[in-house]
Amino acid sequence: MANTTYPMLRLLTFICLLLCLASCKAWTPAPSMTNRPVVHQGWDARYRYDVEKRRLHPYFSKRRVGKSVGRDEKGNENYKVWWRNQVFYENLLKKKP
Repeated sequence: MANTTYPMLRLLTFICLLLCLASCKAWTPAPSMTNRPVVHQGWDARYRYDVEKRRLHPYFSKRRVGKSVGRDEKGNENYKVWWRNQVFYENLLKKKP
C-alpha cells in the first residue's frame, strides 16, 4: 500500500513556496507617499554627499527635496537652498530686506 500523504505534503509545500515568492517584490513607494507634504518628504529623505562641492543633498523617491547645505574649506556655510520636487525653490542664505 503506497503512502499518499507524502506527495500531497510536497505539493502543499511547493504551493506555499510559490505563494511566498510571488508576494515578494521590490518595494516602491505608494502614491500616497509621493503626495505627502514636502516637509515630510524632507524628513524621510536619504542624503547624498557631493565631495567636489562639499554639499549634502536630500533625495526622496529619486527627487531632490528639502534643504541642501554646503560648506567651504573652513567649515562656514556657503550654500543653503530649499528644493521642492527637484526644482530650486528658495535661497536660504539670501538676506531679506
